[in-house]
Amino acid sequence: MKKYILLSLKCLLLLALILGCSALQIKREVHENTFVSSYPNFAISVGPEYKYIGSIDNNGTGESISGRNLRYSTESFSFVKPDKDRAEKVVSVDIDTIQTYFVSDFFRNVKNQLDKGTTDLGGEKFQYYTMFVEPTMNRSKTRHIAEQGYKMSTGLVKVFGRIYGAKGNTLVKIYYYEALDNSKFDNRSWKNADDLSQKQIEYLRDFDESAKIAFELMS
Repeated sequence: MKKYILLSLKCLLLLALILGCSALQIKREVHENTFVSSYPNFAISVGPEYKYIGSIDNNGTGESISGRNLRYSTESFSFVKPDKDRAEKVVSVDIDTIQTYFVSDFFRNVKNQLDKGTTDLGGEKFQYYTMFVEPTMNRSKTRHIAEQGYKMSTGLVKVFGRIYGAKGNTLVKIYYYEALDNSKFDNRSWKNADDLSQKQIEYLRDFDESAKIAFELMS
């Protein structure tokens, strides 16, 4: 009888462990152009003109403010608005997880920002910055998009970011990229925010409006 009770208790403990692991399992997937995450709990709906091209995972180590090497992981989900074999626009969702925690000014090391601030997405406050980019194959995101058959040219990118979780170790970033190859501006003229012409400032305003309608965050 005692053996039966002990066996039953072991089975119950094993079942509780299995159910506990299932509850803690994080799911992130895309359904009909909507990215859904169980943790952090939110969804992002991307316009129908965009094509979902899959996800990539990156794991590695990075240096903290104190100089320590910390483990990190990134999941990235990308959507492309194609123009034949080029990526005219891109919306990408990245979820970064780090061993310790993210500092509040997590975009502090981004250089050559054309604009920065805070904005509201789905009722949540996000930090953002805008900058000129020259996509390189050394970056996993650009390489992934190229491997799916789409070239990326010089462009503008607006990146939104927010820290989630009680530990502050999860950072969600949403990228909106738009190619500049048909803009008729000299690439060098986008390097410094103080040197932008009035036409470029107006172009940035239109770019911001395009970013607003490219996706919708639901939390």
